[in-house]
Amino acid sequence: MKYQILTLLSIILLITSCKTVESPNCIKNNSKEMVISWGEVQKSNLRTYYTVNTNLEIYLYVQRDNGNPPTVAKIGKMTSENYCKLFIELKKIIIQVQALNSPGDVSNFIEINDPKNNMSFKALWNPEFTNKGNKEFKELFSKYQEAIPVKKK
Repeated sequence: MKYQILTLLSIILLITSCKTVESPNCIKNNSKEMVISWGEVQKSNLRTYYTVNTNLEIYLYVQRDNGNPPTVAKIGKMTSENYCKLFIELKKIIIQVQALNSPGDVSNFIEINDPKNNMSFKALWNPEFTNKGNKEFKELFSKYQEAIPVKKK
């Protein structure tokens, strides 16, 4: 059974990797370099986070504040539909909340960077508490976490 699942996943991966890379239709041509990040920051200066680019590729980063570059692993891809749904929700929450910086010993964050358009936004909050502002970002954070492809063993 495991062999059949692995074979099927390999075939799907091969077929989908043959497509040309297109950005989701919710992304304008001048935003092709945009990256959305979400993850966790610990007071010990350990950052563990995911990024998704407009090619829908998801990467995992683990970064220690010791001068070394982060370790990076490609996790998989997000569907275009899910990317657009989450991106539209993120834009809506950014307009509603506008600023959120409430760190704790362990903090969660969602960040969007669009260097070509000189746009950056980061919401940072203590996941132990739920209040106005971080409630919306906590819910969106969970949705981004659910969008990470899970490899079955």
